[in-house]
Amino acid sequence: MTTLATMRARIDNVLARGGTLSSEIDASIREAIDHYKYRRWWFTESTLTSNTSDGGEYISAPATFLSLDSLRMDNSSTGDDYALRPAAYEQFENWQADGANEGKPLYYVEYKSQYRLYPVPDGVYALIWSGLVDLGTPSADSDTSAWFTTAEGLIRCRAKALVQINYLRDERAEAQMAGLIGRGSDRLSLTEEAAYKSLWRENVRRTTSGRIMPSEG
Repeated sequence: MTTLATMRARIDNVLARGGTLSSEIDASIREAIDHYKYRRWWFTESTLTSNTSDGGEYISAPATFLSLDSLRMDNSSTGDDYALRPAAYEQFENWQADGANEGKPLYYVEYKSQYRLYPVPDGVYALIWSGLVDLGTPSADSDTSAWFTTAEGLIRCRAKALVQINYLRDERAEAQMAGLIGRGSDRLSLTEEAAYKSLWRENVRRTTSGRIMPSEG
């Protein structure tokens, strides 16, 4: 299994730095993951759960949540298993002006990094959050995730290019980056470009069944 330590060693071996850039390589690996984590990948799609509180009009998404696809009530035992509907913030204000209502939430709106619910929960209800999640930032040598397995080639190639550009001031790497930027790509090297296209093809295959096909980002 690929870990932070093994990816660092692979990059160090290609650059032939003899372990002198370990911290710089680690920082570049984390930067590469941050660059790609907000894009829709099948391996970062997940569901998480949390609970409302009695009278809690605002609720925070689970800590590792990045982007919401749907929010559901999870009370199948009582038949209250349904999707909450998104609504405009102005609509929430109108409802509040008409008098605050409590009950089982039916609507939500994202506001100030939280989610406002209506009606205001009159008890504790389980919610299911579906969307993109953060797989975590690696720090220990043994840390691993889908970024080190499924997307290993993509992250390794970008991290290597980041080291070459930011720390080694490699002119060939800088020229390659400039050429890609000139073509409208946000990849940094031709090897990253090839790894990205390969992974994106698989991503399209896995995420577009019954959906609108995402454009190559």
